[in-house]
Amino acid sequence: MKYLSHSRSKAKRALKPIAETTGDRNSYGFREGRSCADAIGQAFCALAKSYAPVWVLEGDIKSCFDRISHKWLLANIPMDARILRQWLAAGYLEKGRLFPTREGTPQGGIVSPVLANLTLDGMEKAIRSRIRIRRDQVNFIRYADDVAVTGDSKEILEQKVKPAVVEFLDKRALALSEEKTVITHITQGFNFLGQNVRKYGQKLLIKPSRQSVRSVLEKARDHIKKGHGKKAEVLVRKLNPLLRGWANYHRHVVSKRRFASIDYHLHGLLRRWARREHPNKSAGWIRQRYFSADAKGAFSIRTQDRKGQAQVLKVYRLAETIIERHIKVRGAANPYDPADTEYFENRRCFAGRTYPLGNPGPSRPGRQLFPTADRPLEQAIRCVANSAHPVDGSVDRVATGAHSGQRARRERCHHRPRRLSGGQPDLSSERAARFGGARLGAVDYRPSVGGFQLQLLELAY
Repeated sequence: MKYLSHSRSKAKRALKPIAETTGDRNSYGFREGRSCADAIGQAFCALAKSYAPVWVLEGDIKSCFDRISHKWLLANIPMDARILRQWLAAGYLEKGRLFPTREGTPQGGIVSPVLANLTLDGMEKAIRSRIRIRRDQVNFIRYADDVAVTGDSKEILEQKVKPAVVEFLDKRALALSEEKTVITHITQGFNFLGQNVRKYGQKLLIKPSRQSVRSVLEKARDHIKKGHGKKAEVLVRKLNPLLRGWANYHRHVVSKRRFASIDYHLHGLLRRWARREHPNKSAGWIRQRYFSADAKGAFSIRTQDRKGQAQVLKVYRLAETIIERHIKVRGAANPYDPADTEYFENRRCFAGRTYPLGNPGPSRPGRQLFPTADRPLEQAIRCVANSAHPVDGSVDRVATGAHSGQRARRERCHHRPRRLSGGQPDLSSERAARFGGARLGAVDYRPSVGGFQLQLLELAY
């Protein structure tokens, strides 16, 4: 079994460059440097304009991983057919019983996503061969087995696009799910990857879908029910990863009202939890115990960290999540192409794939990270002050920066921060000579016992 896993890992490393090179431009699932946010960004690009197409085909491939033809895989996947045949026919174990696999890719196998992408790549080309590219306004978006195709009219999607998709999938022993495949007008909206895409008049708004909101609330409610009889600290540490992960996934779209609504419902659930845990205590006692440690009245408790220092542990408030518009990855970019290495390296940093704060213009210059001869370093550096936060990662943002009272965004960078001595940036280093060029050291203020300490985060641009 260990040998089989190792051989699949080696095959995955060999197949990924092929999959990235031959993949569709607008395919985003299980690909390096691409995410759901890129797929949603492509949907916005295709539908936001006033002259954009108004009809959308929502397609879902039925049991994609379970029904891919073994015969097609053996004939088209560029690898040793004997090894691939052994993987596909290996079967799977469930409750100590071995079940054969006569179709589909290995369940849970690390190479299965790559095989699925290699199987579905070419769908965009098949669609474009059937339509008039400029007149029919067809745009293709795929994330794994979820497909969205736009069209200028319902007839184009019914008579040209859908037959092309059905024919393409039929060669691979796949089919569209009749229940989940529908053609929708953009004014009615459609759900895609947990988001609701809908046009209100001439304005396209992408919001978290109601099903997604309902799902996160049900999970939070389940955690709270299971938390009866347990310490509040355990409950907070269960809820925070769920809430923070959901908020970060939806932080690139129109989410503020959804965030506030979830916070409101969670506040009521946590109040009921507290009353049930302390049925003989007054409302004032409960408020003092669970809702006074945080200045904004969030569910919070006073506790100690591992070093014995006092800290405030609170439930993450989704409304505090800062909305950042995502910059879609270039369709033709390939992480295995040396010409695109720097491009993907820049996008590894969070600031390299989101739009800056504010609207740049003569009256409001917005975020300016790069110093030049006309803009000294002191004006280009954007300071971020974060109050001390507990192990769970709750953060209180302090308004700092060039404009007093403006909430600045906290930078997240994959580069490890380098602590500087003396609390001042080392401008005498070699990087100081490059400050007029394409690299920048952004300053991040973090609190310490003796005050703020300066750290330099080197952003790869």
